[in-house]
Amino acid sequence: MIEIRRATPGDADELARLRWDFRVEHGTPVSSKFEAFAEEFRAFTTDVLADGTPWRAWVAKDEGRLVGCA
Repeated sequence: MIEIRRATPGDADELARLRWDFRVEHGTPVSSKFEAFAEEFRAFTTDVLADGTPWRAWVAKDEGRLVGCA
């Protein structure tokens, strides 16, 4: 069963993976390797999803793994 919930800073690594996969699947040119992208995305995500910030994201989780986000 898929669970929909608010994203947290702890989701940063999986959110980076989802974003990278989305970019690659849609042919968006990449200018770095995944590791560099993930590090930068992780820092951004951790900051914007911290408690008290107005930014929101939602995730879909299936069998312990994030499978989607909005």
